[in-house]
Amino acid sequence: MKNHILQMSILFMLIIITGTQAGGESFRAFYTKINSGESFEKYSRTGDYADIVVEVSGGKFTFWRGSSYLPYWETSDGKWYVDELIPRTGDGDEMRPDKVNTFSRILLVKSSEEEAVIYWRYLPEFSGKNPHQGVDATNFVEEYFYISKSGSVRRTFRKGTEKIDDWRAPGNVTTQTFNLNESGIKNIMTKGPDLSKSVKAVKGSPINATSIGKPALWWRFDEGKGDFTTETISGFQSEIKGHKSLWKKGVSGTALQFDGYNTVIEMPANKAPKPVNSLTLEGWIAIGAYPWSWTPIIQQTDDVEEVLLRMEGPRAVLTGEENDNEDEQEASDDFTFVLKDEDDTGYYLGLDGLGHPGFKIRVANKWEELVSEVVLERRQWYHIIGTYKGETGLMKLYIDGKPAGEKQVTKGDIFLSAKNIKIGKGKPRRPIKPVRANTFMDSYAFDGLIDEVKIYTQALNEDEVAKIYDQLKPAEPIRNNADMVKRVLPAGQNRGEFGAYYTRLDFYETWDNLWRFGDHPDVVVEFDTSPAKFVFWRGVGYIPMMVNDNGHWYTNEFNETWNRSGGQGCQEPMSDKESYTNHARIIENTAARVVVHWRYAPVSSHNCLWREEERTGRACWVDEYYYIYPDATAIRKVSWKKGSLGYPRQFQETLALIHPGQFGGLAANQGAIRHLASCCHAPHELGNEFRLKLVHTEIVEEEQGL
Repeated sequence: MKNHILQMSILFMLIIITGTQAGGESFRAFYTKINSGESFEKYSRTGDYADIVVEVSGGKFTFWRGSSYLPYWETSDGKWYVDELIPRTGDGDEMRPDKVNTFSRILLVKSSEEEAVIYWRYLPEFSGKNPHQGVDATNFVEEYFYISKSGSVRRTFRKGTEKIDDWRAPGNVTTQTFNLNESGIKNIMTKGPDLSKSVKAVKGSPINATSIGKPALWWRFDEGKGDFTTETISGFQSEIKGHKSLWKKGVSGTALQFDGYNTVIEMPANKAPKPVNSLTLEGWIAIGAYPWSWTPIIQQTDDVEEVLLRMEGPRAVLTGEENDNEDEQEASDDFTFVLKDEDDTGYYLGLDGLGHPGFKIRVANKWEELVSEVVLERRQWYHIIGTYKGETGLMKLYIDGKPAGEKQVTKGDIFLSAKNIKIGKGKPRRPIKPVRANTFMDSYAFDGLIDEVKIYTQALNEDEVAKIYDQLKPAEPIRNNADMVKRVLPAGQNRGEFGAYYTRLDFYETWDNLWRFGDHPDVVVEFDTSPAKFVFWRGVGYIPMMVNDNGHWYTNEFNETWNRSGGQGCQEPMSDKESYTNHARIIENTAARVVVHWRYAPVSSHNCLWREEERTGRACWVDEYYYIYPDATAIRKVSWKKGSLGYPRQFQETLALIHPGQFGGLAANQGAIRHLASCCHAPHELGNEFRLKLVHTEIVEEEQGL
């Protein structure tokens, strides 16, 4: 088997070397690793494809890690770097601002006889050590270089933006053209961006503007476009914070889709109503996904920070550095956090992590909570109302016009908060149902549609609540099919032929709006004899996935450690949620085989790199190479530099993924297969369903350290 693989590898290397000559010696583009004699190269933890060279008649146009990939043109007459279109500063020097290219990457997108296309992505400004500061998806820059055989170059530059619409605007591109000749870079012309844009309003449902009762505040969300919404009673205009204001059909007019991460609307506390002893909170919602924990429809609370009292139950795997023996740390559903009872001030209407609506309020100087036993379904419209009447001390919840819970509390006045009113997002919280001790508090928002939010300074009665519901009740098709894109894990184009291609795999709208990537962030490998695919998608940190035609996703895991070098919890590529450092590249793409390079730095969920060296700035980096063949078999090579890793480490664990809302159909091994050895052979096949095999895994610790 080994001899056969070696012979095939030699044959394919000859094929690819021959392929690089396409177009003649005067023009070709290829991956390589430049050894210039610079001192940093002695400890450079990069593989054999770290740089890109485009040979044009008379010289070389080079993207070199020694300049953090700012390209230069070199001939026998000299060497010239292209213009720096945005100042770059980081943890390195002026020449190499991204000292170890933590946030800089290059791809050879296209190489033909007539043109080469190079993609360069980088973070122009960051600071600090481990973790670095200023690292955010909205700050990255993308450049493309379209290099022709004649030496003419078209360069496009797209700067990161706070709003995704600005990023996607056709005018958000700076274009530079120039020529490469023996005496340098000539005829440089730069055309700046044109950020003007027109916005078209979304068509909503028929508008019903009548009201039962007298709301003190009323957000109708009927603008249908733009990044602001106006509260109807006061006329106050609030900014819609987040990556995009996504307008959808509502129960009346339009509604606003909250992305589950950043979307929030605020009104200053000095414009809030002052209910004394009675209150009603109202809103229409359609859930896209259940939240990690409590998240508000509307609130005005102090947002007192959660207090962890203790952890109870058996400890889950990977909980700490004090015990590295995983076999002694079994996961259990009984593990949980015990939090101090919430003791907040103000009022709150929202949803818990299991889909139960809840109403909270501080009366008689006590924080009271009423949680319904009703579980709301996803993608359906619901009408939620919470009321409190001080004369009776009765809290009530209503769902779709009907009582859904009540609680008798002490009669008294409402203790109000001096903080802003918020819609859709509250304080950071710990997720419910933790799996391990290293489960942290974090920030998130409501995920789904919100419409027709009201605050009343009186308690509506049952008849009034029923009338409000009947007044705006959507027709059955709308009620059970809210205007949200279905969430299906993306798996490519179904080309039906063997080969790899770059693409942008879109998931669902609000999730896609979080990214600032162009057209080539992801890699898919397809086959002509099998409907299965290999998918390298940024949505899972580029962890290579084997995907079958039933929509089941499977992988063999990656290098991982935990609680090292200042990182809390797991340090792994899966923790790089926004793909700041992870990336995948097509190295070889022929009829004989495909080679995909996946490069990642194991990081914590707070972007702390593993085993960073103070002197060199180098952390642990892993290069994985997937050699994929037309018969749907593959070889995986996992490589790192000797001295860059420390135990414990693991690279094999059987992992299966399914779509949101998908159940069953995958008979995968539920037990984790873990190997802490330096090499293994790991055949994996899930019946005939997958039609893909990883036939060999080779682990290489290369003899190159400091």
